[in-house]
Amino acid sequence: MELKDLILETINELSHPSLTQDSQAKPIELAETFHTFDSSPTPIAENSTTEMPHSTHKSAESLKEECEFLEGLQERLLVLFEGLKAEHNQNIESALRITTHFLEHQLNVIQERLELLKK
Repeated sequence: MELKDLILETINELSHPSLTQDSQAKPIELAETFHTFDSSPTPIAENSTTEMPHSTHKSAESLKEECEFLEGLQERLLVLFEGLKAEHNQNIESALRITTHFLEHQLNVIQERLELLKK
């Protein structure tokens, strides 16, 4: 089962009709954060007018990609922690389950990026 399927299954569990409207609000908001997540590196267009040597240009480009990736990861983690700190979070078990799945996914993404950098 892929991580995406696991997250969707968890979201479906959270939206069970027996839950009250108030307890559904925060888990769905957290779930929307996961749906907007894009783990793929952002493609950067090469500028042909640059006078840098090819290897320097490539390392500068990869450094920029890594900075963008880390900034995005930082932003998503801050949103995640803000959601967990919320005092009105009544369904903490579900929120923690979603958080665990999200963190597992992030670890996989980081591992893949590290493998690409080592090549």
